[in-house]
Amino acid sequence: MPSCGHGTKSSFQCHQMSMQDVRRIHQKYYANADLESKKNYILQHVAVSSAKRNRLPEGQSRRLVSTCYSLPRQRQAITEHVNVCRKAFLGVLNESRDRVQRLCQKYLQLGVTPPETRGGVRQAEKYELKRTAPIQSHYYRGKNTVRQYLSSQLKVKKMWEMYLEKHMVENLQVEYEFC
Repeated sequence: MPSCGHGTKSSFQCHQMSMQDVRRIHQKYYANADLESKKNYILQHVAVSSAKRNRLPEGQSRRLVSTCYSLPRQRQAITEHVNVCRKAFLGVLNESRDRVQRLCQKYLQLGVTPPETRGGVRQAEKYELKRTAPIQSHYYRGKNTVRQYLSSQLKVKKMWEMYLEKHMVENLQVEYEFC
């Protein structure tokens, strides 16, 4: 239940929410486990607009987004949306203020639900082409192989620089730590 403390004379109608309403909201919000459906549910119940007043000097605005929160309330098979405060909205959905605020800011910038950005390219995928590039194995010992030894003046850094020079066009550049 919302514990914001807004009374009957407030413009927020948090006190009108019943435990049954909160249960229905939870069932609808947590019906799907994916984040995309949760983002859509939040954006359906939040009115987002750019902040109209800026109390700080030019270019120093802290608040970029103005939000109005509402939650569905059902009475005799009629569903209506009631305005609630941020504390009640976040408490009912059990979400953090920062997550909802970031979601609203990105929605205001893009105009659509922001895409999921988690799980980008990992180092293993980044260097996969370089790992699978055809090279002759040093374990191969054919019948007609002649052993060759490296010069004692040849260091790992020098071999890395030689590799970079040889593979400049093939886009197989690697960092020194990859050696």
